[in-house]
Amino acid sequence: MVLQLKPADTGGTLDASIQWGEEEGPDPMLVHGITIPLGPVRLGGQADDEPVLRLHSIRFDVHSWRELAGRSFTFPNVVREIEAEGETHPVYDIYGSLRLGNDYHRVVVSGIAFGRYDGARVTATVDGRVESVAPSPEFDPTDFTCEARLTVGPVTVRGDLASTTPPSAAEAQRLAGQLLRLEDYRPPQERKGVAVLEPAG
Repeated sequence: MVLQLKPADTGGTLDASIQWGEEEGPDPMLVHGITIPLGPVRLGGQADDEPVLRLHSIRFDVHSWRELAGRSFTFPNVVREIEAEGETHPVYDIYGSLRLGNDYHRVVVSGIAFGRYDGARVTATVDGRVESVAPSPEFDPTDFTCEARLTVGPVTVRGDLASTTPPSAAEAQRLAGQLLRLEDYRPPQERKGVAVLEPAG
């Protein structure tokens, strides 16, 4: 049986950032994030009236929101290995969590299918599995599907995640020109100290 996760009335959001760092690798890349507030969910001994499904560090390998429309992506894929404290760890092209109460449970996404993009929103169907992270699992691993209408947000130019200094406006423009189809975005504007590019619609 597949659990049907129902989005809240507000729908969800789809955003992105240009960044690099230990997990992303040394080269600038565009990574996406999806946040979907949900209606009530109960899994085993855990329940929440306002849970949240979050997916981040998604590597869609596209240059514009428009390139997502009508496409399907499968996950997870190991994109590279990193060493930390003498051990090797895989880096995946997507990470996910489901917040129930104060706990964040692991979400393994198998696929995301996008529908029509209207210049402001796009529909997406997310399929995957949620697994309890508690030492004594609160519930059995559960397959789920979630269909949501996502509001398309900006691309934030974060730069080097190990640095406290964000890229300058000129550097943000240069990075955006490498990774985005600029005609689909408004020119970079500073917001809270970082450059963002809003979709042109």
